[in-house]
Amino acid sequence: MKNLCNGGPKLPAQKLEQRVLSGLPPSTAPYSPCKRALDRPVPQRLPQSHPKSHQPEALSSGPLLYTMNTDSDTGEAPDEATVPASSLALSVASSPKLLDSADAQLSLLAKETHAERLRQQDTDAMEKGTHAAYSRHLREYEDWWDKDQARRVQSGQQSVALLSHPIAVTKVALFLQYETTRTKVGSDGKPIPGTRLGPSSVKQCISALEYERSRLENRDDYLACPESQKPLRKDTRIKSFERRAEATEPERLIQMQVNKANGLVSDTYTEEELISASTYLLKTTPEGNTSTPLKISQSLRDRAMLLLSTSMAFRGDNTRNILLSDIYLRDIPLPAVSLTHKVKALVVYSNQGKENTTGRADEQGALRHRIPELCCIGALGFYFFALFHIEQQDVPNFEPDYSRPDAGDLGFREWYYLFLFKGCNKSENSRMSYSNHRKSVNKMKANTGIHIKKSTHGGRHYAVGAAAKFGASRDGRMALGGWNDQQGSFRPCYDRDLPVDALLGAAGFNASDQLSFFVARDVLEPPTKLLSLIFPWIEDAACALDERIQKHGNNGRDNALKLLLEVLSLFRRVIIQDAAVLFASYPSCPLFTYPPFNSQDFRQFSWLSSTVIVRAEEDARHQLESHPSHVAATFRGLLMTHSMLQEESRLANSQTQEMMQAQMQIMFEMTKATALRGTVGKKRKAAEALLEEMSFCARPTPTSSKVVVASPLMTSSVAAMSVSETPHKVPPQAPTSTDLAISSDITAPAATLNSSGVAEPQVYITTSGSIFPSDVFPLSHETTIRSEQIESIAQLDATLPYAKLIKHQFVWLPQDRAKKRYAWTPFVDALWSADPATTTVDDYWTENRFGKEGRLSIQEMDAQWGPRWRRNVQKLKTEYLRRMKVIDLILKLAAKVNWTSALALRFLSDTYPHETRSGRSLADFITEERIPSILAASNTYT
Repeated sequence: MKNLCNGGPKLPAQKLEQRVLSGLPPSTAPYSPCKRALDRPVPQRLPQSHPKSHQPEALSSGPLLYTMNTDSDTGEAPDEATVPASSLALSVASSPKLLDSADAQLSLLAKETHAERLRQQDTDAMEKGTHAAYSRHLREYEDWWDKDQARRVQSGQQSVALLSHPIAVTKVALFLQYETTRTKVGSDGKPIPGTRLGPSSVKQCISALEYERSRLENRDDYLACPESQKPLRKDTRIKSFERRAEATEPERLIQMQVNKANGLVSDTYTEEELISASTYLLKTTPEGNTSTPLKISQSLRDRAMLLLSTSMAFRGDNTRNILLSDIYLRDIPLPAVSLTHKVKALVVYSNQGKENTTGRADEQGALRHRIPELCCIGALGFYFFALFHIEQQDVPNFEPDYSRPDAGDLGFREWYYLFLFKGCNKSENSRMSYSNHRKSVNKMKANTGIHIKKSTHGGRHYAVGAAAKFGASRDGRMALGGWNDQQGSFRPCYDRDLPVDALLGAAGFNASDQLSFFVARDVLEPPTKLLSLIFPWIEDAACALDERIQKHGNNGRDNALKLLLEVLSLFRRVIIQDAAVLFASYPSCPLFTYPPFNSQDFRQFSWLSSTVIVRAEEDARHQLESHPSHVAATFRGLLMTHSMLQEESRLANSQTQEMMQAQMQIMFEMTKATALRGTVGKKRKAAEALLEEMSFCARPTPTSSKVVVASPLMTSSVAAMSVSETPHKVPPQAPTSTDLAISSDITAPAATLNSSGVAEPQVYITTSGSIFPSDVFPLSHETTIRSEQIESIAQLDATLPYAKLIKHQFVWLPQDRAKKRYAWTPFVDALWSADPATTTVDDYWTENRFGKEGRLSIQEMDAQWGPRWRRNVQKLKTEYLRRMKVIDLILKLAAKVNWTSALALRFLSDTYPHETRSGRSLADFITEERIPSILAASNTYT
């Protein structure tokens, strides 16, 4: 049975849409839905099976229209009539405006849907890196077209200038004639002689114009131009330009000589170049020597993004789209080692990207790298450390919100939408943009002298090449990067395991021999004290999760949070282990100026770790050098583990012995101070002779010659390092070099290490009997400098109170710009403050005149060192000047007749209670204009 809805010829929908969008009147339209409904034959069917009484008598004079509802049993249309066709025909005939109204409504609906399509396309394009490039190509096309048309009209070739839109094949072909022959333009906007565009630029230009043409193909001016409805790459002229650009690429490169000039032999890094890039980002901030917390974090972010791409074969957009909830750990079995042996792999979940446009759940993983500079797991751990310990960002709110209307039973988990690598807009959770990503990579390449074609895509090439170099199979390399060249659902749906051989190869190990996987630094056991200082909120978050599960049952569970906390727990160990090894090679990194890396516990662990690993590697090499390579690879990890444990035990015994000897030395020095205090003349000489004999007996025995004597902490200096915003609980090492600039920001001093990495508890005793530990005055090992330092200590001991000196740590700094005279200077990283909002005016005054917590007062330091104790640190200088405004006002008030400082403080508190709610608020209130009125008000105060 045919009815009106499924019978008759097919409708010319494309012509209808074009006519409606063109705005033509319905009378000229080739198709009108209302008119054609009347022209079609209507089925002359009346119900036969129903009783006559059920037939509507009023409709007996005309045919009936039927609904599309089908009978649930027979699947046929029911016999109930709905709208009489004659009535519809009469209503349309009697109202000819109905045709115009229907077509106008359809036109509005079409425009509305196309507007929504454009909005969606624009939104998708903004999230892709090609958006900026496409906009640039379109802008260049429009500018060139307008200039070319003006030239043609002026020369008489054309009478009228054509517009650049609508974009059509002929216009694009003319533009490509110019585009493929012009010279390239540098970043300064000037043409580069002897160059021209390569095939990738030509293809991108065509893609950009085709994208814009397809966007606007339903606009009125495009619908009126038939040639604009044709895709560009369907035309032979456009195809010819693409083929020609590819065919002439070798000739273009020869002409430009870029291969010889820049060494562009590959699209990706060599291992040496990648190590150089990684260490550059570890040691340098994005803006050079200015090491602010944000810039250090950005540099470590760029390093983590680089090493993730080189380990997991990530594209740039895959890396930028990673969410905080997308990372977790997985146990990877290594049956060649043993049937139960497993190692941890970092896995990143991804459901979007160029190779995944269907929302498929992809997983890409990485193992710890053999080389710490190339380990993406350590790099990501350092980035997390920068977020929560250097930038001091708030811990995400992991608690579900059950009050939101769209929460559902599980609640709304806001942290699920946090991007791992955020963009520059800190007010929103915006992902890092392609332009920002590309800019940071290109800047790194320029500063490290790396010349490769790829920017954000270079890591994907490196991962595949590294895996191939170490013997990974082709299938494993394809699975590593998420490629799939097979038909069917096996790979995308069922074969979801991580490729072990490719993971081993990408991590720098023999991909065909699982026994080769051994990370020496993973054997090191970091001190519990250091581990507890990193991400200390993990345990609280885990307890809160357990409480939510108990309270809400299954609705409170959060498996993604559980997996994230497991990752962060692993990062604790990885951060300490990798930092211990890297610190030995790069001690001046800004990262290591922050706790716990500036503590003596960490630096002792770093020295011991480096010593243990180096000695274990040497022992394993000597024991295995006479064995075949496959035997050596099999037993190398076992021998190194055994050697590391032995070396660690030996060094621990050596530490204990040297610590006991150092303690005996301290007891002797204390006895010496007691004996010399108050003695003069012959008695003093006799006491000194006796103590000399005792010191010979108490001298420690030399350590074994096998112990490494040269510790990197014994002679290293720290220059041009910024100070952490929070005071160091355990200060970092002391600068001992005489090359420090007056304006350098230096870190606080720390005790030196002896030959086995133990802090030497040395003391110095002045002639007056004052005992100063080495962490107060860290003496140099050079004889000339040491004698000058001792003389400076004696001068300070005679000038300033011993009880206050002992509360400070001093650094050996130049006292003039010529650096000819040095002296001990107290290390002050910040003025005293319990809290900027609650530090009172009385606190300002007490610190300035008497000193806080037993330390030297500001007045004493100004008298002894002048402005040198502020070391030209801008933050310290600014706060000092701010507080001096308050101090100067108090001094002016106290200088009045019968006034004291106590009366001045009481006057300010009584007269200006709102302004004196804190010292900072009073400092902001005091200006040159207000001081006379304040002094005048004091005249009437009693």
